[in-house]
Amino acid sequence: MLIKNDQDMIKNYLEDTSVMPGAKAEAVIIAESQDEIPQILKEASKNHTPITISSGKTGTTGGCIPLKGKILSVEKLNKIININKKNLTATVECGVVLEDLQKALAKENLVYLPDPTESTCLLGGTLATNASGSRTFKYGPTRNHVKRIKVVLSTGEILDIERGKIFAEGRRFETIKCDLPSYEMPMIKNAAGYYVYDNMDLIDLFIGSEGTLGVIVEMDLKIAVKPEKIFGGIVYFNNPKDCLNFVKEVRQISLESKKSGDITKLSAASIEYLDQYTLDLIREKNPSIPKDAKAAIFFEQESTETVEDDLLQQWSDLIEKHGADLDQCRIALTELEDKELKEIRHSIPETINEIFKRTGFQKLATDIAVPADAFDEMMAYYDEILKPLSIHHLAFGHIGNYHLHVNQLPKNNEEKELALKNIKLFVTKAVQLGGTISAEHGIGKIKKPYLKIMYGENGIKEMAAVKKALDPALILNLDNIFEEKYLR
Repeated sequence: MLIKNDQDMIKNYLEDTSVMPGAKAEAVIIAESQDEIPQILKEASKNHTPITISSGKTGTTGGCIPLKGKILSVEKLNKIININKKNLTATVECGVVLEDLQKALAKENLVYLPDPTESTCLLGGTLATNASGSRTFKYGPTRNHVKRIKVVLSTGEILDIERGKIFAEGRRFETIKCDLPSYEMPMIKNAAGYYVYDNMDLIDLFIGSEGTLGVIVEMDLKIAVKPEKIFGGIVYFNNPKDCLNFVKEVRQISLESKKSGDITKLSAASIEYLDQYTLDLIREKNPSIPKDAKAAIFFEQESTETVEDDLLQQWSDLIEKHGADLDQCRIALTELEDKELKEIRHSIPETINEIFKRTGFQKLATDIAVPADAFDEMMAYYDEILKPLSIHHLAFGHIGNYHLHVNQLPKNNEEKELALKNIKLFVTKAVQLGGTISAEHGIGKIKKPYLKIMYGENGIKEMAAVKKALDPALILNLDNIFEEKYLR
């Protein structure tokens, strides 16, 4: 292992894309093999040294920001151990970069279907937060693609957990002597707090636990044969209502096609929304965006040589039906063109992060998803709160899952305080509508106050009890998900 004590040498480990202030740590421990992790954690437990796990530093909620103790970096645990073409499984270490896995799979005409927005993230981090991305609409979040994990507890004990092998009895795991929280999760895309359900699989408790229960060092991931072809497009609308009606019909047709398995029917892999203010923000970098566009949808569709022309016609018919100008749309028929379109979508969070770094403010964004029948009401509420205000704001995201990121970009401290109040209003409304305060980014350190709105004081205490059972020394990723006071 490598140990860095010099503060100048560890500065790079004290930040992520949340721009959260207040980071500090005594040292960084860089593990050079899986075998070192148990000893590192046993030593830290013995000395009651808090350990913050550092993965790719691409998180948005301050999860890898240390407030004390030491940092454990898993960046060197980056082996792609095996790609099994027969069983369609990839065995990888937690420090493998998503982009590197995709490149290795592409050589074998394979693909890892979850598509988190940040391609430089480490796979361990994607499991820790149950990350997702644009293709979650069709394929679901990371959780759906994990077959096995190897996790090291703070005691040094190693658990090798295969999906489908260890189940709870109701809300209790006898194998680890642990009672589960009693709250019910919303039945939508969700990454808020510990994932629990009756008779649940043990593997699901660790996925999305944000490094608070153990260090996932190795995993078996489901992979798939690469689609024969894929095309994407950006559709621009002059009327936001036309855009939302387009989404509803695309979504309905796609869900029906997925259920029937009919590859000749329109079936979106991703449906992404960009509002007028988002388009304005990125127009300088992307001058092809029409000046009068008030909203846009980015979509992807898997196809084959045989059905591609017919699928393109189905998309064209639907686009025209909902009032968009086909001549202004951009359709990508090759992988390179599709990558160029995705870079437009991916440039949004990058541009926003640049703004927050310049202003020095912590990122002020929501990660809310609501049920389908509540989405119109949630959108109207955003407008009701934000339109009368002068705060620069924009909304974009995974509208196929009714999951948007509403970002507020304050210019001064007064606007910052108002933006924080607005976020509390938004998450309260979302919970009232049966939604979640975090659909993909997790809670980290930034969203802790909102989790109580979702699960109540008792739900937080029950989560803390799970952590006490699995991390008795209370050292792992403290202040992630819930405040440290709940562990006393």
